[in-house]
Amino acid sequence: MEKNLLYYISFFGCFLALLFSIGYKISPNQNSKKNLVSLALLLVGIFLFHNVYLFSDYFPKIPYLYLYHLPILFLFGPILSRVIYLFLEGEIPHWLRNKWNLVPFALSFLFTVYGFFDPITEKWETIQSIRAGTYLKTLPRIEILSFLGCSHLLFYILRSFLHFVRIFRFEKLVSTPSVRFLFLILGMASFGTLGGLLISFGEIRIGLSIGIFFLSAIVPTIYLIQMSYPSLFEEVKFAIQEEKKYLNSQLKNINTSSLKEQLHRLFANQKVFLEEDLNLSNLAERMQISSHQLSEYLNTQEGRSFPNFLNYYKIEHACDLLQRNPDWPTIRIAYESGFQSKSSFHEAFRKEKGITPTEFRKKNSPT
Repeated sequence: MEKNLLYYISFFGCFLALLFSIGYKISPNQNSKKNLVSLALLLVGIFLFHNVYLFSDYFPKIPYLYLYHLPILFLFGPILSRVIYLFLEGEIPHWLRNKWNLVPFALSFLFTVYGFFDPITEKWETIQSIRAGTYLKTLPRIEILSFLGCSHLLFYILRSFLHFVRIFRFEKLVSTPSVRFLFLILGMASFGTLGGLLISFGEIRIGLSIGIFFLSAIVPTIYLIQMSYPSLFEEVKFAIQEEKKYLNSQLKNINTSSLKEQLHRLFANQKVFLEEDLNLSNLAERMQISSHQLSEYLNTQEGRSFPNFLNYYKIEHACDLLQRNPDWPTIRIAYESGFQSKSSFHEAFRKEKGITPTEFRKKNSPT
């Protein structure tokens, strides 16, 4: 890739990043998410501007911009991770809020200040050597700091990547487009960082090409995805919440379809809800699962607690008796349906059907 092409790619990426940063900052309904995204885009724009500066003829006029991009490398990791966690989980984890995350940035900034006092001729020789594809052996600290900065950023990207890999099951990753987009963005950031590592090992031309290309491409990629898929981050956030529930679930190794059929046989056919001593524990034992698993199944799959699930079948049975036995008093219907008192029967019936047993009987009596 020719130098002039790198210049134009950097300029394009820098322009878009700064434009989007301003857009997020002046957009209505400001919040912490928009401010953080605006800051992240601003850092990308400033970083890419250094590449524009590197391949332009402005260096002799503004020599003090020399190497200012290196401290920004140490800000990318914490800021990018904050954006990812805030958008996808709704909060920033404690380890990422710790101010120690900014110590590498502070140290690299001090190094850059020290570099300001290097002779301009030495700086110009360094710029020329980078353009030619080789670092000067007299300035190994640049290579070392570039390596540390890229490694620092890669650490944060990989930590975020592994965090979400642990959350998502493979089948969920394959079947959910929004989740695949998330890993595409993280992958692009990783490749850009690997380009920076190649620079540290002396592969200047290849490293610059890879780093600039992916860093410049990631901004319009995110923008285009968000424009064509506006609910992307909300869908990923919902998918993460669902996967976290699954990770903590007691039902991971349970066939829920089989469980549903088993419950239907017990309640609809065998009418176990009429047994006086029926409770969550002995029902779970009969189904050969734990009471925790049964409770979770009822709450997550049936949308009812065990007492509510029990009352549902009792009330359905009572409705059948009310229609088939118009002469039976309500108290008998209550006892035949498994209730211990008329008051508890009326309360459960009204809660389930919205009317009293008497009103139900009148409404459904043959004319």
